Amino acid sequence: MSPPPKRETRSDVSAVVPARNAASTIEGCLAALAEQTVRPGEVIVVDDGSVDETADLARRMGAKVLTQDHAGAGAARNLGAKIAQGDLLLFTDADCVPAADWVERLVAALADEGVVAARGVCKSNQLEAVARFAQLEYDEKHRQLAGRRYVDLVSTDSAVYRRDVFCGFGGFDEAFVASEDQDLSFRIARNGLKIVFAPDAVVTHHHRPTLRGYALRKFWIGYAKARIGRRHPEKLIHDAYTPQNLKVQVACAALVLLGLGLTPIRKDGLTLARAGALGFGASAVPLVSFGLSRDPRLVPWLPGLLALRALALGTGLATGTLAEIRQRGR
Repeated sequence: MSPPPKRETRSDVSAVVPARNAASTIEGCLAALAEQTVRPGEVIVVDDGSVDETADLARRMGAKVLTQDHAGAGAARNLGAKIAQGDLLLFTDADCVPAADWVERLVAALADEGVVAARGVCKSNQLEAVARFAQLEYDEKHRQLAGRRYVDLVSTDSAVYRRDVFCGFGGFDEAFVASEDQDLSFRIARNGLKIVFAPDAVVTHHHRPTLRGYALRKFWIGYAKARIGRRHPEKLIHDAYTPQNLKVQVACAALVLLGLGLTPIRKDGLTLARAGALGFGASAVPLVSFGLSRDPRLVPWLPGLLALRALALGTGLATGTLAEIRQRGR
């Protein structure tokens, strides 16, 4: 029998896990954190107003547990960071299971002088088509990040920050309903600080498996993108993470809807809708080709899922833009 793996505990590392109604997943997450090749000195679970057994289960698993009224994941992460003792803050989500060397890989990513944050990757072993599509999106984005020396976006399902930098920038903006990690990343990168991609720092993520859950998530991402656009307008044009064809698809979906809406009163409405549909189809080719190489059985689902994604993001962006306009007018 081979000897058990050597394990090290790093007192300078704190892992923070926000959780809301996560009784079905929190034990898997915490069990994985307890079996790391490099263990964090503390694991902090912040219960964000759960109405199930999340907090009790986390306590039984040995985590430090904080509770708050429901205020969102950004607020939960900030609260955890506030009481954390480590100089390095690691974040993952309650529905993620970190690989055994996740902590080790993220900590190593900060070894280079001047690097202040790093993002890992998420994978999935789910069978539902919607969850597989969500993972295909992540895989496409990870492919964009590969080979870049520095990136400009940390995703909090697999992330590490130097505590002094995280706190120096005020942590996550709790006014965001989603994408607060984008906002913080862009603020850090704008100041010339270095963020790196750590493709070997892997968590297995449980994606939302239903069309409704997926669409709601994309709606709120689109909603938050309006505030991102106001604060970081240059990132609406380009960032290291978002595929350009996704932006084209959102615009083309809007053209289709506009054209169809104009058709009863203008003869060229149908022409506009057709142009939008053609542009949408052309912009979808790269992801469909990528899907053929990664998950061929998902390809028949892609047209409908791509349309749903574009419509949910676009609707969220339009709603968020109106909210930003109203707020600025007050």
